[in-house]
Amino acid sequence: MPCLQMFAGLLGLMVVSIEPASLERIATLTDSERIRRMHGVGSLAEAVALVACGPDSRLIAPRSVSPDHMATAAIAVSGIDAGKTS
Repeated sequence: MPCLQMFAGLLGLMVVSIEPASLERIATLTDSERIRRMHGVGSLAEAVALVACGPDSRLIAPRSVSPDHMATAAIAVSGIDAGKTS
């Protein structure tokens, strides 16, 4: 985790821990049967992005999967930022 914290700091980002139970019933734009079986949600990346941004957050980029399928990412904005256009 220290390397992740350092990398996030270099990028000006925060690292947020998410409790698995908080992902229950999060609606996602994409759906992976394998991830649903493993984690109970259609897209772990999308669900985590939404939970990390808090209530009324929305996705601005659905999950993207790396070519080797070793990483996924999704981008969400908080409800406070969701109405901003710039």
